[in-house]
Amino acid sequence: MIYLIIIIFLQMILESLPVSSSGHLLLAEKFFQTTMPKYFDYFLHGPTILILLIIFYKEWFPLAKCLATSTYNKKMFAKFDSHKKLLKIFLKIITLVAISNAITTLIWFIFKFYLEKKEWFGTDIHLLIGFCVTTLFLFLLSFKERQSSHKSHLTNLNKATVINSMTVDLNIFAKYLILGIIQGLALFPGISRFASVYAASRFLNFTPKRAFQITFLLELPLISAGFLLGVYHINKINDQLSFLLFFAIAISTIISAIIFYFVKRLALANKLHYFFYYMIIPITILVFIILKHFGERELSRIFSGF
Repeated sequence: MIYLIIIIFLQMILESLPVSSSGHLLLAEKFFQTTMPKYFDYFLHGPTILILLIIFYKEWFPLAKCLATSTYNKKMFAKFDSHKKLLKIFLKIITLVAISNAITTLIWFIFKFYLEKKEWFGTDIHLLIGFCVTTLFLFLLSFKERQSSHKSHLTNLNKATVINSMTVDLNIFAKYLILGIIQGLALFPGISRFASVYAASRFLNFTPKRAFQITFLLELPLISAGFLLGVYHINKINDQLSFLLFFAIAISTIISAIIFYFVKRLALANKLHYFFYYMIIPITILVFIILKHFGERELSRIFSGF
């Protein structure tokens, strides 16, 4: 039980960081030689949804309130063009999110029914590659964020040259299509969805604030579906549920919310790439594990010859 609680803490807290919670979860399961109950990780998306609704309260609540008011009051809706424009914006957001998540879902089916059956899927080498990809995204993000931090010191000519060289100007639908593909590729263990989608959003010319909003707006429908799936299957893990477990979930939710708040501030300050340095730790641990296993196999092969 104690190992399961530790894994729950890791899963929920690391969900707030651009470091791949799924990759760290696999690493923790290897270390503690235990696994999280099936569908329980989906169930843990519930607290994450709550955190997102709280952190982004100022962004979504006024819009939702205004939209609900104008929709309910038919006279107001017919009289003011602003409400009609708000509805169009809302529908456009839904369409863009649907485009991204449709691509992500398609990639998920490929993972679920094809790639996950491969022998190499989820191995140490595979996880190492995933961590390296996350590190690469954060490393590339560092160039973009440093440009954004120093662009006020550039001349107009240099600013246009440098900034445009690090961004891609595309149609908005094409941008969300690309983000859907990136989000789908983040299904690979070790690739952080947060880091990859946020970095891609920045290079697609979104501001730090907008990129941060988009990153978790795209995630919300996916984790909501996962949470519902977890709730549906919760009866299968009833024997492992306890007051201590729910207490651990509550505490880790509070800690995760606090961490997420500061991570948001880092992103808005163009400093999210600092997590690049942290990624050296799990990569180093995995390299040692791989070398250890390789050494054990070689010793076994040598001694089997005698």
